[in-house]
Amino acid sequence: MKARIVLAVMLVIVFLVATGTASAAGGTGKVTGGIQFFAPQWGNLTIWQQYSVHQIDPDTHAATGHVNWKIYSPIEGWRSIDALATCLAITEELDGSKTAVVVSRIVSKRGWGAGDPGEYARFWVRDGGTPGSAGDQWSNQSYDPFPEPWYEFWPADGPAPDCESFVPDAPPFDLTAGNLVIH
Repeated sequence: MKARIVLAVMLVIVFLVATGTASAAGGTGKVTGGIQFFAPQWGNLTIWQQYSVHQIDPDTHAATGHVNWKIYSPIEGWRSIDALATCLAITEELDGSKTAVVVSRIVSKRGWGAGDPGEYARFWVRDGGTPGSAGDQWSNQSYDPFPEPWYEFWPADGPAPDCESFVPDAPPFDLTAGNLVIH
């Protein structure tokens, strides 16, 4: 009887160690931190974003967390958007930097412009691997980047964009402040 208990305890320990190691090896990623950049080609906008996104399934890229951003326009004033993450895909680049694609669904918007609750946004970020903004970059992909009509966000009543097929509409912006970290 004593031998069976010892054997059962040993099997439980081996199982727990094996599954713990497998989880750590496969792992899930996350994107955290804040960023800032200036977009003169978009009407001299200053954009701030805050990421707190955690991948919950590396196979499907399902994610949870928040993406919040504020935009200042010298003409329109302030705009802020709060969104919940739906997916996160992380890639390690050949130069050792990491990039991530984040899709989020808008919860609320205050101020001018598009971005109604229920619509989706898709962002691409690069962590240059250094503290602060040195080497960090940002881009987004619009639902329909062509003028007339132009749709910045994916519609609420359509399918959500995925995290695997992101192609930036234009060269990414270099970040001027903040510290984005892709874990």
